[in-house]
Amino acid sequence: MIDFTKVASARKRPDSVQVHGVEHKIHTAFPHWVNFERMRLKKPAYADFDKLYIGKVPDDKIAGYNELEKFWLNEQPLPHPSKEISCVIAVDWKIDSEWIRAAFLEKYHLDLMANDIHWHCFLGLFHALKGTAINDIIAARLNKDKKDKHMEKMRELWQISGATPVAKKKR
Repeated sequence: MIDFTKVASARKRPDSVQVHGVEHKIHTAFPHWVNFERMRLKKPAYADFDKLYIGKVPDDKIAGYNELEKFWLNEQPLPHPSKEISCVIAVDWKIDSEWIRAAFLEKYHLDLMANDIHWHCFLGLFHALKGTAINDIIAARLNKDKKDKHMEKMRELWQISGATPVAKKKR
């Protein structure tokens, strides 16, 4: 999260995680972190996440993974997290990549294929997208209105098949 109340040198995006008080440099470009989500869904060994580190990797793989997950989540204080569990996958970074790229080009004139922006910056821009095709796709996937036949059909067309839903953590 950016804190504009701090001076410029103190509000730089994080480029490391702390594991048992030791700082470990990490890759911060968004392609690494869209892959993190895909890897996380497959539940690989903790050592498989070592490629996200630059240099020394933490000895405690579980604690290291937990810190990487905190970086990936980049939790924001608002809106308040939902207490309900959602089993709908609204975005798949790989399947939706062309739509996401098009939205960034349209709204920000930013070509994601030519820029490795910081993961937290990417998320902020992604969450702020409005009025793009990717928003319509996400809305169709999340739609539960059985009365609206058009939206029900759109949900069927855009539903991510073969993906294992991931429940949000209860707070």
